[in-house]
Amino acid sequence: MKKISSLFQRNYDTDGRVRDEIVPGAEWVAAGEGVATIKFDGTCCLARGGKLFRRYDAKHGKTPRIDFEPAQDIDPVTGHWPGWVPVGEGPNDQWHREALASHGPIADGTYELCGPKIGENPEGFDTHQFIRHGLAEVDAPRTFDALKEWLRDKNIEGLVWRHPDGRMVKIKKKDFGLKREGGVVNLHILQHSRGLDEYGRGTWYRNHFCAGGKDLVECQALVAAGLMICHRPSELSGGDPTFSVTAAGDAYIREHSSKPPKVSRGRARYRQWLKIADAVGPFGEWLKRGGKSA
Repeated sequence: MKKISSLFQRNYDTDGRVRDEIVPGAEWVAAGEGVATIKFDGTCCLARGGKLFRRYDAKHGKTPRIDFEPAQDIDPVTGHWPGWVPVGEGPNDQWHREALASHGPIADGTYELCGPKIGENPEGFDTHQFIRHGLAEVDAPRTFDALKEWLRDKNIEGLVWRHPDGRMVKIKKKDFGLKREGGVVNLHILQHSRGLDEYGRGTWYRNHFCAGGKDLVECQALVAAGLMICHRPSELSGGDPTFSVTAAGDAYIREHSSKPPKVSRGRARYRQWLKIADAVGPFGEWLKRGGKSA
């Protein structure tokens, strides 16, 4: 997999951010071609013929390993020389092996390995897992100002546009000087979809979430993480896609929902009274009657 070009030119000599100038060769994105997909922040790997390979960059004149497979020529500007090396039994491949053991047979293609030991785990996953590239498609603007504004409140690393002929172009949130906060796993959406409160309490009586705007991007990311499933838009949903939580999503809710705060005896009685106040009268009088109806 070749190093992906940016959509906009970068100010290498000043602040390192992008400016409103398309990189030559990326004009097809501005022309409306290709589809935008969520870019996950992990480490790239390749599955091919039943074997797994991890990304290896023989940059700045570094002597590559004997089993190094170049993905492109050396970049004359940055000095990067990306390629692949087989995943083996060494310590550098530990988390690839862990993800592969839980994932099972993996189809040919490129993936992002994410998890607690991959970088700073910006996606917030609690296990190591493969996210297939190009899986989470989103509808995003393509002009400089509109894209910067669109990314501002999106909890993602960035976007990769994919053309049917194989070309790809990327942009990252940080390219605009925007900071990302938290991981991709939106626990609130999972809880709300299942009819639960912020502590995971409830009867699990439903399993649907109608998404639009910012929530759509969050749900697409949850789909890519295997925590939700996307369903086609319908008249009932107002033309927006709907999502449901998977068994893995249910398990995530149970494991990550915060424990509810302890409630004093007096507070508990007050809450009990609130539910029946219309029938039993003022709180003080209800207490004098020993918490009984008049």
